[in-house]
Amino acid sequence: MTLQSLISTLLDADEAEGRRLLTTIVTQLNAEDLAQLVDRIKRAADQQWITDAYLSFVLSGHLMAIGELSEQKSYHALGLMARGDALRRLD
Repeated sequence: MTLQSLISTLLDADEAEGRRLLTTIVTQLNAEDLAQLVDRIKRAADQQWITDAYLSFVLSGHLMAIGELSEQKSYHALGLMARGDALRRLD
C-alpha cells in the first residue's frame, strides 16, 4: 500500500478501522515514511477542523494510534493536540 493510498483509506476510516489498519502498517514503515504519514494526517486534521470537526476528531485518533504503535511520544502528543482542537470546535 502506498503512502497516498494509506492516507486516503484513513480519511474514510473510523477510529477502530484506522487502528486495525495502522496496527499492521506502522511497523512496516521506515522512519521517514512514518514522519510523512504523521505530517499529512496532521495537516488533514488541521484543515478539517474548520469544515468537518468530527473528521478532525477521528484523524486525531489515528495520530494517537500511530504514536502508541510506534512508541513515539511526539506523534501521540500531536494527536492529543489535534483532538483538543477538534473537541473545542465540536463544543
